[in-house]
Amino acid sequence: MLGFKILFGIILLSFTFVTATVLGDSIENWQIRRNLQFVEPGMTESDLRSLLGEPTCMTNADIGPREYWSFGKDSFTDNPDFCGSVLIEMSAPPRTVRKVIQ
Repeated sequence: MLGFKILFGIILLSFTFVTATVLGDSIENWQIRRNLQFVEPGMTESDLRSLLGEPTCMTNADIGPREYWSFGKDSFTDNPDFCGSVLIEMSAPPRTVRKVIQ
């Protein structure tokens, strides 16, 4: 009976951890999507960071002096290329928003 209680406790703890992590990711992604409506071309880098937080990935463009910033979170992905579900094109320094690519 003690072994069953320990096993049940471990399963319950694991379930709680996974649920809390998935819920946390969902809330963060929801906040990014909600605040995305306020992102406009010409917005400064600092304004964008204060609205959406730190980007998950920042990638330089192959052509032209641009960067692509990604936002979003998935704690359980094992894909090293996952950067988020929202992509924003930034201009050359001083960085401003060029366009939102979803």
